[in-house]
Amino acid sequence: MGVHDPYSTLRVHLNSKCENHLATILVGIQDLIVIPHHIAVGLDYDCKEGRIIWSDISGHSIRSASLNGTDHKSFYANELSSPEGIAVDWSSRNVYYADSLNDEIGVASLDGKYQKALVTEGLVNPRALALDMHNRHLYYTDWHRENPVIGRVDMDGQNNRIFLNDDIHLPNGITILPNRRELCWVDAGNHRLSCIGLDGNNRRVVFAPLQYPFGLTHSNEARFYWTDWKDTRVHSVGIYGNGYTSFPISLGGSGKVYGILSVPKHCSAPHTGCSVENGGCSYLCLPGQKGVRCECPSNVAVKGC
Repeated sequence: MGVHDPYSTLRVHLNSKCENHLATILVGIQDLIVIPHHIAVGLDYDCKEGRIIWSDISGHSIRSASLNGTDHKSFYANELSSPEGIAVDWSSRNVYYADSLNDEIGVASLDGKYQKALVTEGLVNPRALALDMHNRHLYYTDWHRENPVIGRVDMDGQNNRIFLNDDIHLPNGITILPNRRELCWVDAGNHRLSCIGLDGNNRRVVFAPLQYPFGLTHSNEARFYWTDWKDTRVHSVGIYGNGYTSFPISLGGSGKVYGILSVPKHCSAPHTGCSVENGGCSYLCLPGQKGVRCECPSNVAVKGC
């Protein structure tokens, strides 16, 4: 499991007893990457290459490293202002990002070459992202103080809409349960961990009260894990709200714990039309509702665009 504090990325090892018997045991904490003066917020995993991908607000960039912490790279340092949530489409070789200063959601190729803003209207403070690869949807939270929402847009940037705004206050981390077909989120305003079907039905409160939750992930659709700005602990509960537990994380920086990610053992998401020869696209290839959409980048001048 990967955990972010402002200055470092940590790997937390949990043994099988944690997963199977609802008893969290901290086996070890390993500093993967420590970079002074950077603020790591969003966190995701490139399943194909075995790399951790994260956003760095202070460096205005997206960074990556191997799962063991080596081969650190930084890219898009000139294109982004305040990247927060990210979501990796490892099949299409893209990473989506939410930029809270530019009030936009964009996409960038994982090779560091091409970047483009996808949603530039209707956003106030976009925060976290999660991909539904089966339906080619990107979900996001927006901290709009007057009208906070969970939104949804196609992965090619089309059909942006409000997915949920009823009893939403400060929506923070979100995650998709692909087999259960649910979207789950933590809300720092109503202090709940909740889920809802991807069809918009069967909303349920999983666990409450929370304090000031920030990041959220799940492990094998069996347990949720979340971070909280009110303490330096990782919190966990079963998928139905049973077996709550928590454990401390020793951190530097500001003491706040940001993003969290349960790293999958296998690449389980479906392939997209962009996974073979970039879908026939010269630059950005984005999967959508009707196949793939070839897009021109906005960060570099290229032929034919």
